Amino acid sequence: MANAIVCVICAKDGSEMEFQTLHKKGAASVNRAILARQDDLKEVSSGQVVHARCRKDYCSQKSIEQKQIQLDSDSPRQLPVSNRTRSENSCVDMRKCCFLCCQGIVYQGFSKIKKGYEVSYVQTEVFDKSIRELCKNRNDEWALDVLGRISCVADLHAADAFYHRQCYINFRGNLGIPSHFVASTDSPCGIKRRNDEKMDLNLRNHAFVSAMAQFQEEDDGEFTINDLCALMAEREVEPYSHKFMKQRIMEHFEGNVTFTKVRPGEVKVCLRSSTADIMREFYRTKLDCTASKTEDQIKSEILTAAACLLRNDMLDILNTNKEAFNFFHVLESQEQSIQFLPPSLRILLEKLFRGKNKTMKIASIGHAIIEASRPRSLSTPLQLGLGIELHHHFSSRYLIDLLHSMGFCSSYKEVTLFENNAAMVNKTDIDCLSSESFVQFVADNADHNLCTLDGKNTFHGMGIIAAVTRPSTITRKIVPRSKEITSKDIRAAGSIRIVPYNQNATFSLTVYSALPNVETPGNFCKVHVSFPLLIRHPISCY
Repeated sequence: MANAIVCVICAKDGSEMEFQTLHKKGAASVNRAILARQDDLKEVSSGQVVHARCRKDYCSQKSIEQKQIQLDSDSPRQLPVSNRTRSENSCVDMRKCCFLCCQGIVYQGFSKIKKGYEVSYVQTEVFDKSIRELCKNRNDEWALDVLGRISCVADLHAADAFYHRQCYINFRGNLGIPSHFVASTDSPCGIKRRNDEKMDLNLRNHAFVSAMAQFQEEDDGEFTINDLCALMAEREVEPYSHKFMKQRIMEHFEGNVTFTKVRPGEVKVCLRSSTADIMREFYRTKLDCTASKTEDQIKSEILTAAACLLRNDMLDILNTNKEAFNFFHVLESQEQSIQFLPPSLRILLEKLFRGKNKTMKIASIGHAIIEASRPRSLSTPLQLGLGIELHHHFSSRYLIDLLHSMGFCSSYKEVTLFENNAAMVNKTDIDCLSSESFVQFVADNADHNLCTLDGKNTFHGMGIIAAVTRPSTITRKIVPRSKEITSKDIRAAGSIRIVPYNQNATFSLTVYSALPNVETPGNFCKVHVSFPLLIRHPISCY
């Protein structure tokens, strides 16, 4: 008996039962079960033996859940027995309360469920399994509570269990319990106090108003309903649903807003105020207590109305650079750059600037104002063109970022994005050749860090350009706007196949004919040049 083998789980020899030797993976699973059960067993290691039946029962998920339920309660709960119904053993009456939040059904009037409190009943066994799987995946406090409730019930369908639809949506989406289903301390069985409900509505309404104020201040035509819901969530409240958020936005701005469906599930929101609305608001405020206003206050109201008109016109500019860089026609002349500006902004700048050569100043400052008012949704041609020119001549990221912070050019990221896409469009093709064209390729090396201490980190490259005389009509290409271009793609697009030159074995004679007499004016002597030569190519130049 001294050498008898003992199971480390049940501490019995049980020679009639089958033994198993634990390996590293099996010992780890037993140790996890010991921690979950909070037993007093010592940590096992590989090489120890257990009964196969003991290990299977001890590590099963169902027995671990039942053990945890017993530890959570003061007295151990009894498992269902065959002579009792399964629903009688549940800690919550699932016929009256939602098994997800423990709240009851809220009626509005006679036998009519209040909106937002809709319920559904468990009708399939698949739903029961999916709920238990969701509890394991979430693994948070709410999931443990739900798992503890349904562990006492073998079949939710047989127990006639029901749930709130909003609770189920939040539970699947890894969200918290809906605020109107959170039980209050004074509420006996599940119905939230009216004061708490009103307080929650006030908080959400205040968060909505604050989010709309931020949206109105930063609107550049790129906000979506998802972004506005995120602004509400930043105020530490539960955001509205997309449908209700759209309705509240329409009510808040009195219809002066447009919704544009960009793609499924993404709807853009843009504020739109007509010129008549702005002028009507201006004259309304002007007539209110005009006598009591100072000259500075009246001037401020006029400037505010003018700024609203300018901003409204700038929001109407179509963003043609969203899918592709299509701005080359604007850079052809100063007149084209001026035409890009809305008429109201053009009139303002023409009245402000003085001097003869002011066209370029009006165009450049006008483009800077437009991009500053719509930084997320629009990149103006002159701003981007200036950034490309600076990067071509100076290759300085610091210089471009400095001017971008002052509002004079586009960002370094936008410049490099254009250059990468342009390299993919041009490649090594020459599209302007004709029968009368002549092409001359010019190549030069580019060396960097040649003199290093260890001879490493050096670079040697070869740059090649093609000079074309008498080109055909040059076609303007549209550069796409793709953010997925890598350096590997650019290397593949700009590679040139190297073809070695093999010297021909046969040679031909080169014959030079006699040159004509050259006569010089004055007293210079006459020179007769006759230089017939037969020249062969050298067989080898080495």
